[in-house]
Amino acid sequence: EALKGPVTPPALTSIWRGCTAGPDKWPLLRPEDGGRAVHQLQNLLAIRGYHVDEDDGRYWYYGTMTSNAVFYFQAGEQLPETGIVDPSTWSALLSAEEFAIGPGVLEQYVGGEYSDDLAEDLNEDRVWLMGEERWSFPKLDKAAL
Repeated sequence: EALKGPVTPPALTSIWRGCTAGPDKWPLLRPEDGGRAVHQLQNLLAIRGYHVDEDDGRYWYYGTMTSNAVFYFQAGEQLPETGIVDPSTWSALLSAEEFAIGPGVLEQYVGGEYSDDLAEDLNEDRVWLMGEERWSFPKLDKAAL
C-alpha cells in the first residue's frame, strides 16, 4: 500500500521541533539557504573561530564554506553532524543566557565586515558594482547629468 503525504524520518522530527515560523522559533538553516539568519550564523561561527569564506559571507549564503564550518562546529560540540542549524546548534553557539532570551537575541549578531546583503534586492534603485566594491544609484546618476 502506498504512503499518503510526506513522511518525516524520526531522526529529523527532533531536529525540526522548535523551528517553525514565528518570532519565538529558531531559524532552521541548511545548505543553499541565504539571508539575515545565515549572516547571523556566519558571525557567530566567526566569533567561535570557524572561518566562513568571503563569497559565503559577502552574499549571506549558506554555501560550502559555511556548511564546512557548521559540520566542524557540530563535531567539536559533540552534536549530530547534520549540517542543519537547529535549536541544539543555536544553543551551542550562544551562551545559556542568550539562548534563553530567544531568537530575537540574534539581532545583535548583524553587521561586521559584510553588513549589506548583496543577494537581496533591498532597493531596486541601486546596483552593487563588484569591481569597485560600492553601490551605484543609476537613476540618481542620470538625473545629475
